[in-house]
Amino acid sequence: MGTEAAILQDPLVPVDTACMIELAVAQMSRDSAWRTLLAAYDVAEPRPAHPDGPPEGWVARLREVEGVAAGDLSRIHGKLIAFGFLEFELSGRTEGVRYRLSRQGRAMLGAGRGTASVEDDEERDE
Repeated sequence: MGTEAAILQDPLVPVDTACMIELAVAQMSRDSAWRTLLAAYDVAEPRPAHPDGPPEGWVARLREVEGVAAGDLSRIHGKLIAFGFLEFELSGRTEGVRYRLSRQGRAMLGAGRGTASVEDDEERDE
């Protein structure tokens, strides 16, 4: 067995998450549709009672987003979930899959606007 195969099979080998984050940031800067879809979920999420709190709740899958080709939505949803920017839950037969931004997704949006960060969201969660 080669070294790469052994590393992939060993659950104790640390993953270079910094590299994954850099890859995601690079992808977001190249493909504005990622950020557009994240922003659409941010706007669609129900707002909290306290104006400084993060949005609360889940949103039904967005099937149309201005500025994003309909044929690209599934692929972008998958990438955003894979990179940890979008969370999902299966909510039943009538509602189907629902989504919301993760802490990392909010930080990614904030980084583009020069505002929120993961640390800011962690403080709000406490």
